[in-house]
Amino acid sequence: MTTRILLVDDHAVVRNGLRTVLSTNRRLSVEGEAETARDGIRKALQESFDVVIFDVSLPDMTGIEAMKLILNEKPKQAIVIFSMHADREYCVRALRAGALGYVTKQGAPEEIIKAVETVSVGRRYVSPAIAEHLVGAVLSAGDDRPPHETLSDREFEVLRLIGTGETASQIAQRLCLSVKTVSTYRARLLEKLGLENNSQLIRYVVDHGLDR
Repeated sequence: MTTRILLVDDHAVVRNGLRTVLSTNRRLSVEGEAETARDGIRKALQESFDVVIFDVSLPDMTGIEAMKLILNEKPKQAIVIFSMHADREYCVRALRAGALGYVTKQGAPEEIIKAVETVSVGRRYVSPAIAEHLVGAVLSAGDDRPPHETLSDREFEVLRLIGTGETASQIAQRLCLSVKTVSTYRARLLEKLGLENNSQLIRYVVDHGLDR
């Protein structure tokens, strides 16, 4: 039985690479592609795929946000997040939001194949590179968790973008928000993190490795 796959990534070279890797397994077949989150959502809801592979960072919304919208309509849809972020924060957020798999782009090619095979039968798969960090997150939960782990997904994304030096206007355009809404998120971040200005927000992001 062939596993039908939808690839959602805004870089054609990444989609081409994924397609090439997945084609080495005759049981896997890439049946659809999208370069924006909204196009990926539309295809996932209108067509039938066994597994959807989402990049985290897409131009119109995050892969995690897009995944939530899909799961609201198709709660049993198997989704793998394919991310450049190898820290536990993104992985934990993705899994909590409903992803069955989380694979880093730095991993070996066979990891994405194993992830697709695993989630297609309803089981979870996490890249070995961050599995150990997840264990640490579970063991330390409720003890000395950093403040950013209490942020909502949208707050976290705004924090990360501020930390990479983007202006309120750039963030608003990227996330399809108004500048006023971004400013509201910024004020909320300063309050929740106990900081005073953008410079401190940027330093927080860098110190916690959230800019990678």
